[in-house]
Amino acid sequence: MSALTQLTTALCRAEQAARDAQTDAEQRTQEITSLRAEVAALKTKCSTLERELSHKKVEVTMVRSALSATQDDLVNEKKRSADALRRGHEMAAEELGQAAKAIHILQVRRYEEVSEDELDPVKLPERKKVKTGTYSGYECTHLRFHDLSVMSSPRQFTGPGTPASSSAPVIKTPGRRTPPSTSHSEHAPSKPLRSACHRFASAED
Repeated sequence: MSALTQLTTALCRAEQAARDAQTDAEQRTQEITSLRAEVAALKTKCSTLERELSHKKVEVTMVRSALSATQDDLVNEKKRSADALRRGHEMAAEELGQAAKAIHILQVRRYEEVSEDELDPVKLPERKKVKTGTYSGYECTHLRFHDLSVMSSPRQFTGPGTPASSSAPVIKTPGRRTPPSTSHSEHAPSKPLRSACHRFASAED
């Protein structure tokens, strides 16, 4: 009987060990299933992260391209601005040169017009009158010294009441054209001077 009891006890222990092993196996299986689920979730998350990383790489590439294009545009804009500034300076210098030439031409023309007007006896009454003098019996109005170029010869005028002398020095005014001397006699004024004196006399009357 003792041997049968021992076998029965051993069998019970074996069955309990089998049940424990089966329970442990089921727990291991559940753990493995959970681990597999976690692995699948991690794989999904990795795939999502990979896609996001791919999108970020694309965005980074686009940003780099945009930055490079912006830098190129900035360099080109600087070049265009420098070229425009240089052209503006050149055009301004050219315009200043043309303006200076135009001013010089106008000054030359004005000088010529003033010189011609001073030689025109019609416009002589418009000149400034200073005092009245006598020349060989003609009453006329003396002009300023720089207006003496209206006379055909400087020796024809010496002042109030004094005949002209053939040795009188020739008066040359800076910036004015000195008219050539004539062969008129000392006691006969030139035609422009007579006309000017007559016009002055008419203006004074």
